[in-house]
Amino acid sequence: MVIDTMFDSDFLPRQRRQLPLAFRLSFILMLAAVLPLLLIVGISEYTARPVLINQANQTMETDAQTRIQLIDIYLNERLLDVETLSQVPGLAQWLTESPELRSVDIAGPASLQAGVARDKNYMTWSLFNSGGHLMLSYPQQLPTAQETASLPQWFQTMKASHTGQAVVSPVYYDTSIHKAFMEMYAPIYQGGQPNGPFVGFLRVKLNLDYFWSIVRSDRGIANSGSSFILDQNGVRIADTYNQNLFTAVAPLSSQLQQQIVTQNWYGTKQGPTVQTNTSLAEVLKSSSLPNHFTLTPYGQTQTYQAALYKATTIPWTYVVISPSSVVTQVADQQLSTTLAGALALLVLAALLGLLVSNRISRPIMRSVDQLRESSEALNILAKMQQSASKEQAWIIDSLQIGLRSVQYYTDATRIAAHRLGEVGTRLKRNGHQPNSETISQSLHEVINAAQYIEEATHYQTDGSQKLITAINVTSQVNEQLANGSISATEAATQLKQVVRDLRNVVGQ
Repeated sequence: MVIDTMFDSDFLPRQRRQLPLAFRLSFILMLAAVLPLLLIVGISEYTARPVLINQANQTMETDAQTRIQLIDIYLNERLLDVETLSQVPGLAQWLTESPELRSVDIAGPASLQAGVARDKNYMTWSLFNSGGHLMLSYPQQLPTAQETASLPQWFQTMKASHTGQAVVSPVYYDTSIHKAFMEMYAPIYQGGQPNGPFVGFLRVKLNLDYFWSIVRSDRGIANSGSSFILDQNGVRIADTYNQNLFTAVAPLSSQLQQQIVTQNWYGTKQGPTVQTNTSLAEVLKSSSLPNHFTLTPYGQTQTYQAALYKATTIPWTYVVISPSSVVTQVADQQLSTTLAGALALLVLAALLGLLVSNRISRPIMRSVDQLRESSEALNILAKMQQSASKEQAWIIDSLQIGLRSVQYYTDATRIAAHRLGEVGTRLKRNGHQPNSETISQSLHEVINAAQYIEEATHYQTDGSQKLITAINVTSQVNEQLANGSISATEAATQLKQVVRDLRNVVGQ
């Protein structure tokens, strides 16, 4: 019966060491607290973020629409100024009068002075006759290179047009005064009606200070971007930052390039610098302009959100741009705030988990220690029972050997005594021989001794039977002791496993 090795704890199945209960409870609490919040963040990012970004884009769209409306209103008023004065009957009469009458007629100079007074951004009002000769200018000044170069083109346009409506020139730039300007031409007909004879035309020079002030004050969302105006050729004629002025978003045709250089539109001997922006150029070519889109400005790597609107009085396009990171700033701030809250909640849940788990694991660890002590005591008792069982087994073996010897000698004595009795009986039967009395007496004593031996043997047999019974009882006790030792060992093993499981629970 080899049972020593069964109690070795090394034979117990080894389990992988787990994290302490405190950390596991903290982790569970953190998950329980943070997962709903992260779910809300995900839903918010999926639903609210596009709405916030769209609101930012709509803000830029509204901004672009409002400012292009201001430009339309302003240009419409200036065109009305020119068209209204061109229809004054006295102005047409002044052009057809003789030089002597014109010298005393103040209708012409008064009309030009009234026109200049209409807006501070008017630079000059000039009056030409039907031959294209300058008749009067207020205030008086020499024509610029752009005015001289473009006059034949506009003169022919005025003679051919019978609509009575004013037309607008491209934007020019005067390097001497560092101002951009445009010219408005309005035909003058006899009687003030387009069906009358063509007698001349007005040329009004208007600087772009008003437009530039609108653009320079518009820097997108949170003043992070810029805005600009593109003319019908895709050239920036106004920009928040002057370094981008008179640059084109796409290459210009060779004919247009030649015209710009010949008429010296921008005060240089070369056309505008091309800062290619494919996204913007494609949007401008589209038949249906999107109100907002994404682009990457020339020379930059950051993506921008852009919004644009076209003017109705003139083929200009107003564009406002802001970095995409700023457009999404509100959504990003909301995400950052939510994540910060999640982090704070995570720390709080971790601390609470540690506190709760410590309160739970402390009594468990005390129980574990007590169970471990009980297991060790039970193991010691099992070993002592094993040792006592071995000693009892040795005693039983010795008793059994002695018993077998006693039984052997008892049987031999009983057999000898029985034979003595038989001999004595035969001798007694032959008592007729000489000295029979003596022999008879001797035999009688032999018979008595044999009877005594037989009785002693009977007593030995009874003692041997009692010893057998004692040995059987001792064997049963020893077997029960061995079984108890096995049971104690198994209980100790189970307690060790319970202790190990509890330690795994608390992570110790």
